[in-house]
Amino acid sequence: MTSSEILHDWLLSEKPFRFAGGHVFASPACLSSAIDNMSPDAKIGRWECDLLQVDRLTWSEAVYDMFGFQRGQSVQREEAVARYRDSSRELMERLRDYAIRQRHAFVLDAGIDPGGGGMPRWMRLITIPIESDGNIVALKGLKVWL
Repeated sequence: MTSSEILHDWLLSEKPFRFAGGHVFASPACLSSAIDNMSPDAKIGRWECDLLQVDRLTWSEAVYDMFGFQRGQSVQREEAVARYRDSSRELMERLRDYAIRQRHAFVLDAGIDPGGGGMPRWMRLITIPIESDGNIVALKGLKVWL
């Protein structure tokens, strides 16, 4: 079984459970290669946030759909973060800061309220810090519809 199959199975098998407080991984490498090799899926979206380019976001089509933005639209991080429910937003921001400072990956189940009249939903946010020359330069991961 490949690492992407293991991650995919884990994502599906853990759907009934909520990581409401988040879960931190001390070694991002265990998730990173699985994300890089995962095949596109309508319910799973890839994302990246380039920290060197003022939080520039790169999303797959599924992430645009999840958040209720038009596919290909230029989305500022603040616009996307505003669509998280308050309690999820606060926890996500704390885990994000921790991931950048400590170089740890994390998983969080977050509530979002998509724009355009979309129904509120839960997503599993998987975040991995990307390091270059000893600095965290980006965050990447998956957003999975729950």
